[in-house]
Amino acid sequence: MSRVFIRRRYVTVCCMAGSGGDNPRRDSISRSVGKRRNLFRRLQGFFCPFRSRQEEKMNYRQFRRALTEEISRRSGEEIEISFRDMQSNNDIHAEAIMLGSGYGKFLPSIDMNILYQEYGKGVSVRHLAKLLIHQYQEVQKKYSIPGDFFASYERVSGRIYCKLVSRAQNAKLLAEVPNCSWADLAVIVYYRMEPTLVEGGTITIQREHLHRWGVDSEELFRNAWENTASAMHPVLRPLSNVLSELEKEEGAVHEEESASYKDDAEYGENAEYGEETESEEDNRRCPLYILTNQDKCYGAISIAIPGEAEMIAENIRSDYYVLPSSIHECLILPDDGSYKTEFLNELVRSVNDTQVDPSEVLSDHVYHYSRLCGGFDI
Repeated sequence: MSRVFIRRRYVTVCCMAGSGGDNPRRDSISRSVGKRRNLFRRLQGFFCPFRSRQEEKMNYRQFRRALTEEISRRSGEEIEISFRDMQSNNDIHAEAIMLGSGYGKFLPSIDMNILYQEYGKGVSVRHLAKLLIHQYQEVQKKYSIPGDFFASYERVSGRIYCKLVSRAQNAKLLAEVPNCSWADLAVIVYYRMEPTLVEGGTITIQREHLHRWGVDSEELFRNAWENTASAMHPVLRPLSNVLSELEKEEGAVHEEESASYKDDAEYGENAEYGEETESEEDNRRCPLYILTNQDKCYGAISIAIPGEAEMIAENIRSDYYVLPSSIHECLILPDDGSYKTEFLNELVRSVNDTQVDPSEVLSDHVYHYSRLCGGFDI
């Protein structure tokens, strides 16, 4: 059985490799709390009417019951409604409402916390129910996926990739999925569905999948690393370039400062470093670089791709620190002797606590690359 989880601008798919009774697994992709709130409105695509100011706000349990009753009423009790626990990266759990049933079908499942946040901002239960039913109907029409599409390794091997996660915070997950080590972190493998099926949909590869396919971990990781290096091109950009781009999008920069990514350095097996567009003054003021991939999704794995750490050192002509800002990207700080590791570790922990979604936290400390040693130390 496979289920689709609609969340943010990506869709996560959880696939049960076994028969009935197995527990579906999921891997949540979310960028930030603010963007996640905006996604709900974008997904639905039309205006959300607000509840009356005189209407007394319900607590979560009351809201849950009211939403269920309204969906049943609007659908004539034709849509099955259920709730389940969603487990995301770093063992983060949340309750989700799932509409529909049926073996082998893709079913929309929405984080109840997102819905309750929308209700708390004034969106009525009636309208939330209407949106959920609309989303359910759209998914049923759009996603026509063969039930056996995940049965053959030959069919999926070209779209499996590596991603980097915290080993300390994912003990339960790592007990069930193939993994290898990078420093004190873990590398796991996921399948990315074709955009024509489910755009952004992913399935975390589990040991039971390997057993079903008759494939060992060595072959799995060999294919996944090859695909990651060739298709998920690592991209290194000066952070000042990225900030300028964000300011440009907000209309806060002048026309002459609107140079964006076209000349940014992209590197990898099939790419080369390019000339930077930043002035020397900007680089001195902001010596940080941001490392991700071309899709800006699970881009932190770029630092672990064989040979990439050495290429970064060669490009910036310096030893450097890696500040793990999230599972999607890392910051690269050239080591000019001005920073102490303790200070940088505290900075990473502070940012994790205040700016990063808990499900996207990668590590609580920095990693130092030495050109002399040709490797990292923690």
